[in-house]
This record gives sequence, C-alpha cells and structure tokens, in this order.
Amino acid sequence: MSNPYSKQVTTADFQTEVLQASLQVPVLVDFWADWCGPCKNLMPVLEKLSEDYAGAFILAKINADEEQMLCAQIGVRSLPTVVLFVDGQPVDHFQGALPESEVKAFLAKHVQPNDPRAQAIRSHLQQQQHALALPLIEEYWLVNKQAEVASWMLSALVGLERFDEAKQWLESLPANLRLEPEIEQWAANIQILSQQQDLPELKPLQQAYEQLENAENAENLALALAKAKQFQSAFDLLLAEFAKDKTQTQLKACLLDMFSQCKDSTLVNNTRRKLFSLMH
Repeated sequence: MSNPYSKQVTTADFQTEVLQASLQVPVLVDFWADWCGPCKNLMPVLEKLSEDYAGAFILAKINADEEQMLCAQIGVRSLPTVVLFVDGQPVDHFQGALPESEVKAFLAKHVQPNDPRAQAIRSHLQQQQHALALPLIEEYWLVNKQAEVASWMLSALVGLERFDEAKQWLESLPANLRLEPEIEQWAANIQILSQQQDLPELKPLQQAYEQLENAENAENLALALAKAKQFQSAFDLLLAEFAKDKTQTQLKACLLDMFSQCKDSTLVNNTRRKLFSLMH
C-alpha cells in the first residue's frame, strides 16, 4: 500500500509541495540519489517514520541528480541531506544515514506524532466539514495552543463565514502566535473576506489567490485593495506572501510603490519596519 505521507518532489512543484505545504504541516525534504548507498539505508527509515507520525509531517523526496539547480539553491553539499521546512522556511537539517533513534530525536525538536483528534480535525477540514471540525478544534485548543491549531480554528470559522468571530478570536491570540506567518496570512485573508460584501470586485481576485497562492495573484489582489484604499489589508497580504519566499522582489517593489500612495504615515512606517525585518 502506498504511503500517503510521502511524495516525490521536483523543482516544478517545490513551491507548492514544500514551501506552501509547510505553512500547514512540517515538510521533511530528503535529498537522495540512486548511486548513494547511505541514501538507500536512510530512506526506509524516513518512510517508516512518516507513516508512524501519521501526517504530523510530510516526507518530500528529491532526486539530487535530476534537480541539481534546486540542490545548489538549498545548499546541499553531500548526500543524503535532510532539511526540515516549517512555515515556508528551512529550520533544521542533518546529513548522513542516521539511525531511527537519532532521526526521532531530530524530529522531536519540531514535530510530535499525531493523535486521533488531530487526524479527525484535518480530515474534516480537508473535506470542508467546518461545522464538524469546529467543536473538535475548540476542545483541542485547550490543551494545544500552537499556531497550527490556531490556523485550524480560523479555517473553520472562515469556512462557516463567521468573519466577525474569526477577527475577534484572532485578536485574542497571544502576540507571539499572531506574528506566525500562517496566522498573519489568515489575518489578511479574513480582513479581505469581510470587506467583500462592500467591494464585490475583490471576490474573483481573492478566489484566484486562494486557488493558487503565488506572487502574481497576491500582487493583483493587493493592487485592488490599495485602489479601494484598503492599505492595511494590501500590506499584510504582500508581507505574508513575501515571507514565504524572499526572492520575490516584485512584491517588495509593489509594497514600496504603495507606500507613496498611502497617507497613513504610521501604517507605512510600521510596514517598512516589518519589511526590513523580513529582509534581514
């Protein structure tokens, strides 16, 4: 039976399957090659753990021989190299064929095995069963106040179109969680969705961005928001997208251009500081 928590990844889908996917669940990237003996020893260990952890992380396998440019961008210098991505960023790595116990110790710093409640919540959300997911999330939140669970809560509330409640709940989060990239992204999305009743022309742009969260769709939506004088939402959206991939210089250029249009100097200065922090 195939492993639902393991997949082959290439340069073409790295953005989607690793960077964007890691906003929802940690992604463990294994750089390997056919000729590499230690790679063949390590991969079964990683496959087994991905099944044991039941979706607490996703295993992404990248053939280093076929994706040499991507390896160079990540900084892979020997095989096997394993890199853990969380919230669109590499947060830890190891090299060589570690035994299972050491791989578990590595994972323990960032990932915990799933329990049935988390699996049930993910299943309901994936199937758009927000009403079923919400009470489970509320219960789970009491014992696990992590960014991922906060994201589940916001997903359920937005799915039920309870935007005011989602905004209130978002404002009640501790400051450290509100600064998490995935929560900042929800904050921008919720603000936009709640404005759509007054600005119906935003809806198709928001739908396009939800279907494919890339720089082009983010910029198109942000420009429309800025035109409607919704600069806070436009800035939040561009910052959240830029945080995923800091090579997207067109987003920075769009932000800088919008600064000259916005008359709220306090908002502009705050956004400049956030942009500077992301860049450095």
